[in-house]
Formats: sequence, C-alpha cells, structure tokens
Amino acid sequence: MSLLNDVLRDLQTRGVFGMPPLTGLAPVGDTPSQQRWRALLLPALAALSITLAIVWWRPAADGGWLPSFARIMSGATIQPQSGSQTAAKTLPKPGPARAATGDDLRKLFAVDRSGQASPAPHDNTIAETATPSPATAKLPVTTATPVAAEAPVAAEAPVAAEAPVAAKSPVTVEPTATTTILRHKTGAEATAATVARGLKAMGGNDLRTAEHLFREALVADAGDHATWSYLYSVLLRASQTAAAEQALQRGMASARQPAALAKLYARMLLDRGEKDAAVSILKTYRPKAAADTEYDAFLAAVLQQLGQYGEAGEIYRKLLTVEPGSGSGWIGLAMSHDSLGNRADARSAFEHALSTGSLKTPLTRYARRRIAELSAYD
Repeated sequence: MSLLNDVLRDLQTRGVFGMPPLTGLAPVGDTPSQQRWRALLLPALAALSITLAIVWWRPAADGGWLPSFARIMSGATIQPQSGSQTAAKTLPKPGPARAATGDDLRKLFAVDRSGQASPAPHDNTIAETATPSPATAKLPVTTATPVAAEAPVAAEAPVAAEAPVAAKSPVTVEPTATTTILRHKTGAEATAATVARGLKAMGGNDLRTAEHLFREALVADAGDHATWSYLYSVLLRASQTAAAEQALQRGMASARQPAALAKLYARMLLDRGEKDAAVSILKTYRPKAAADTEYDAFLAAVLQQLGQYGEAGEIYRKLLTVEPGSGSGWIGLAMSHDSLGNRADARSAFEHALSTGSLKTPLTRYARRRIAELSAYD
C-alpha cells in the first residue's frame, strides 16, 4: 500500500490525465512481517554469494584453484586444424571434485603472499643446502601450500642446536686493559735527559743551546765530571777560553772524580807553556784509591819535560807493575835511565819495549837507534 500511495502521489503532483490532487491518502507504514523479511534478506544474499563463489571456484588436480569454466576447459580436447597431421592433444583432467571445506575457504579469502616469499614453493635450493633433521624428515615434501613453504622455520625451532653458544656465554677471558702510569722523572733521569739534549745540540753546532742545557744539568748535579767536560768543550769551540778554564776549575772543585778534568786543565796549561802549574795540578788530583795508568803516564811525561827523570822513572816502574806489556811505559822508563846515564838499564828497557810489539813506528825507530848507539859503548 505504501508503494501504491507513492505512485498515486507522484501522478497527482505531475497532473497526469488532469486528475485532481488526491486528499486523505495517508502513507501506510511497513508491517512487522515486512521488517523481518528485510532483516533476513541481506544475510541470505551474503550466503548465496559465498555459495556461488564456492561453486564457481573449485580446486584443480594440481592443488590450484580455477574457475568452473577454466576447469571445464581443462578437460576439453583440442582438435587439430583441418589438413593437419597433428594428433589431438588432451589436457590432463582434474581429479574428482570434492566438497569445499573450512581450509578451502581460508585459502580462498587469504591474502596472496607468494610474491613476498624469497624462495618459490617448488624451489629445492634450500632443501639441498640445509641439513635435514628428524623434525623436517616427517614433513610432507610434496605439499606446496603456503604453510609448507614455512616448514624450514620449524626446523630451526629446537633451541638445543644453539646449546654450544649458550655454553660459551660466560665471558671468562676479558681483554686486558692497558693502564698507563705517569710518574715524574728522578733527578738522575732528568739530568741525563738534559745532557742528552745538550749533546744533540752540540752535534748540530748549536753551541748556545748546548751550553744552556749543560749548565742546567750541572745545577741539578754538579758532581758529574762528564757534564763539566762537555761544557768545557762547548766553551772552547765557541772561543770562550777564559770561560772554559773557569769551568774546569769549578769542575775540579765540585766533581766526584776530578782526575779527568785535571788532565784537561793540565793540557791547557802545557799549551800555554806553564809546565810547573800543569805538574802541580796533576799531582794534586792524582787518583789514590786505584791506579790510573794513563794518568800516571801523562804525569811522568810532564816530569821528564821538567827534567825530573828520577821521579818520572819511579812512576813508570809502578805503572809497569800494573801493565807489564805497556810499550809506552817501557819507552818512558828507558828514556829516564838514558837521561840519568844508566846505559845498561836503558838498553834493557828499550829491548823490552820492542818485545811488546805495541810501539808505533816512530817509537820503534827511536828504540832501535838508541839500542845500537848504547851497544857501541860496550
């Protein structure tokens, strides 16, 4: 009735056939039965659509899903063209139809993720490289469904395969941390470093820097005779003779072993012709604790220049008791005897000097000549 009223109202509004407007026609509402019918209509249509979809899409023999017309065409026979010798080719027919199950519906409406999987369902590369396990040996290999494609994940599920890693988890060996301990240098170490820098500067002919470093080292340790000798050499190379002499004097007064500095100062005095002062310095700083043969030979030679042959001979005799093979010592003793007129003792000393084989060529010639001359007196 509601539909009829709407039609009549529309006709009246448009004035079809000159009909006057209808009055008194009230709209008629739906009955409860009509409302229930409409409520059941939508679910029925949905169920019908699902049923048609299931009927339309049926599983093929190879496990895929094909529409009904494709399934029908798959069993059709392709006839050869007219005049062709090719025999008819029959496509493989699918297996017997079966009723759709819940799994089929899930497969039907499932999202196709085959494009996201790295290997294809029929790719055997993973199975060849992976190590089979008892768990994967029971899995159906022929199944090509998406669930079967994820079967290798189940093979990695046992945690026992990672047991060795868990056993190594306690870190027993830790890397040893390198600890740098900084400490200040001792006085001796600092002095030695300063002296080394001074020698480097002196080797580079930087005499001013070397002098400064040697003086700095002597402030820390004034008893090191080697540092005093380095300072003397630097000052002498810089033509500061007075400063060099002053450095030797201060060094002999403060050094723990002044003998080496006394020899340097005595040579300086001899160069100036001050032989008496040189002998005085050598006698004053002559080592008493232990014999220094080089020092004693130097003192005896200076005494001979002063004409003190007896004292020089005594020094040579003591020197030869320490070093009997010293050729220069025997030459010094022979010269002392020769100067005193002891020709026999002089000849014997010259012969001992030649027998050592340590004389240089000029001394060797002198010894042989004096032996011949002394032999002529006999």
